[in-house]
Amino acid sequence: MKKKQKKQLKGKSKVEKQLKKEEHILINFNKNLYNLKAIRLAIKKYQDLAGFSFKKTKNYIQVELSNIDRSVRKIIKDEFCNYVFFLMKS
Repeated sequence: MKKKQKKQLKGKSKVEKQLKKEEHILINFNKNLYNLKAIRLAIKKYQDLAGFSFKKTKNYIQVELSNIDRSVRKIIKDEFCNYVFFLMKS
């Protein structure tokens, strides 16, 4: 394989890695500020736009978004967090 071809393959793998990073979003909600009920309700409302999973740690509820709809990829994190915050007030 020629050096140029190797560089092209190397470049593609970097792009692929970047795309994979963008496909997942991790959000940490502080347990002192947010409750699990509001997060679960928000996940239920947003489930058509992405895949969701969550886990509880000592201080945080970590929500991971995957398979995010392309049409909302740039705004879903902020909108989801705002909706959780709204649900906390309700």
